[in-house]
Amino acid sequence: MKIVTLIIKYVVDNLYQIVNLIEAVLRVAAAIVPITPSPKDDAIVLAVKAGFDKIKSFLLKVTEK
Repeated sequence: MKIVTLIIKYVVDNLYQIVNLIEAVLRVAAAIVPITPSPKDDAIVLAVKAGFDKIKSFLLKVTEK
């Protein structure tokens, strides 16, 4: 049980960095999009970016309190 508590504490303490890491991986994947461009790809990339912007703004608000 102690290990689970430590893992949860680590995730909570480093949530912003974890989100940044996931975003970086998705941006690398999005960098491949120009190889085979299409309007659908552009819409997906914009949706992913908007989603991460919302998550980051929420995390910043939570950490400021």
